[in-house]
Amino acid sequence: MQKHHFTRPIAIIAAVSGEVRKLKDNIIPSEEGNLGNGKYILGKFRSKDILIIQSGAGISRAKSAGSEMVNRFSPRIIISTGSCGALEKGIRKGDIVIGSEIAFKRGGISEKGGNDIDLFYTESQISNRVYSLFKKLSFPVWQGRILSIGKFIHLADTKEMLRRRYKAIAVEMESGGIAQIARDKRLPFIAVKVVSDELRGRLADYNKLADSNGNLIMKRVLPYFIVNPFELYRAIRFALDLQRSYAKLYEVQEKMLEVI
Repeated sequence: MQKHHFTRPIAIIAAVSGEVRKLKDNIIPSEEGNLGNGKYILGKFRSKDILIIQSGAGISRAKSAGSEMVNRFSPRIIISTGSCGALEKGIRKGDIVIGSEIAFKRGGISEKGGNDIDLFYTESQISNRVYSLFKKLSFPVWQGRILSIGKFIHLADTKEMLRRRYKAIAVEMESGGIAQIARDKRLPFIAVKVVSDELRGRLADYNKLADSNGNLIMKRVLPYFIVNPFELYRAIRFALDLQRSYAKLYEVQEKMLEVI
């Protein structure tokens, strides 16, 4: 592991290892270790100083890792990356979603409720620059509100309800916590995601199957699929879609870093 002189790095934070695995494989590492409940690696990517964080899934883990990251490394920009679910009918698997704002959903999921979101705006100049890059490259890219919520959304009817109620184009589980840290510390923040599941797609309930790092909890898997045998096909299909989104994420991250 090489030692380098570092300026303030670009911080790239994702929930699970697959979302940044290829990026980590392509940097020259200098330092790595634990960060809150997650892990980090600091290094060089094509002359740029990069800090890659795997926070674990969920808003609280992302917020914990993000807070410690800012205090220890003082990044010049924070990028939330990873997979997301589509909430817009035209968005397909593998499409890129760039957040113009993050709607952080407080509390549980319900058809009713009052003002139950906090809005965090991304750095518009940088977000627009990244969006323009992908449009120029003819990548399928969307820009709009991303809903950040505290659980994995697996039912199509729930996604449709969230789309109508919150006017978001995508949903995920981490950006809300990271956006809050960036706002409080007055740091530029953007969110760049790749779609792993579409609006009308129903998935297995990974809230019951996986841990905070996205790994299956094996003692839960067999009982779940005995009770829900038709969910096995959905789980296999989603696992394959996730792997495709991970591969696309590196291409997206590589291109994105050219203009940041």
